[in-house]
Amino acid sequence: MPPKKPEWNGCVERANGTSRYEFYPLYEGALTAAAINQELVHYQWTYNHYRPHDSLDLMTPMAYYQQPALAA
Repeated sequence: MPPKKPEWNGCVERANGTSRYEFYPLYEGALTAAAINQELVHYQWTYNHYRPHDSLDLMTPMAYYQQPALAA
């Protein structure tokens, strides 16, 4: 898949964009792959368990995932 094609790869492009604007500008650690990856793991946990999302009615992704399925 070609990069920067949201119509083909929307989920990946959205995740990359969010990291680009919320994680990398604030990162102040060592510029090694190991150090950045370690901080990315922490960022991803915060993103999925703590940060509310507008598209999920201000729920976290984990809280949304853990909701009981609505009866149809």
